[in-house]
Amino acid sequence: MIMITKKDFDEVADKDMYYVAKRWDYYKYVIEMIERIQPDSVIELGAYKLPLVKDCDVMDIHPYVENTIIQDANDMPWNIDKEYDLFIGLQCMEHFKDPRAVFQEIKRISKSAIISIPYMWKTSSESHNGLNESTLREWSGVEPASQDIVRRRLIAYYKFEE
Repeated sequence: MIMITKKDFDEVADKDMYYVAKRWDYYKYVIEMIERIQPDSVIELGAYKLPLVKDCDVMDIHPYVENTIIQDANDMPWNIDKEYDLFIGLQCMEHFKDPRAVFQEIKRISKSAIISIPYMWKTSSESHNGLNESTLREWSGVEPASQDIVRRRLIAYYKFEE
């Protein structure tokens, strides 16, 4: 697996304000997690224009990058039959109608997952406010193998039974 670099990030950030510089800190943290896990296959949900793993499959409602599986994550079951070693979903779970059902689909298609949510944010966006470890536990129904807070984002790693 080949990960994006800071240079890749900066090139996209120069053209798109979504990728503000402070976002790199938590991307780097997740990239280091991925490197420790060493998955053979990865799918990333909602990667927008910059998946963390180059040439991985991406699930999104728009084909911003190659290898995109066009799928609204709210529409289940997902049209994915492949099993991935790792599912990545950064800052997306809070946007779904039913995060519990989405998490069940994540478990169906992957052996493990890295999920991040906004940690204890206070914004005008209701879906981002006050999320914490309990929220993620309620959605997932399981305890993560590990979790950490980086740049006000709760990042959790789940290892599912095989």
